[in-house]
Amino acid sequence: MRLLYHVWNALGALEAYQYLISAGIDVSYFIYEVKDTEEREYSKEEHYNLITSELNKKSYDAVSSWNYYSVDAVVCHENHSPYIAWVYDCPLAAALS
Repeated sequence: MRLLYHVWNALGALEAYQYLISAGIDVSYFIYEVKDTEEREYSKEEHYNLITSELNKKSYDAVSSWNYYSVDAVVCHENHSPYIAWVYDCPLAAALS
């Protein structure tokens, strides 16, 4: 399985990434960090463009992230690619509303 993993500044995200590797999964990653959703430093357009670009670089079986990102889900839907989110919480729910 070839997986594209969304890395960001969350507790547990690195451990999940390391587990995927130890499970023998071929994992590539892209980094999009959310620093402060309250001050709107988060850019849906920038995030959308980054994941779209990364998804088009190789053939992936799925995209995964620690916690759910609606932008990741939208891009996956548009590209007919499965999206797998390990949901601990949903930190961007307020920012994306």
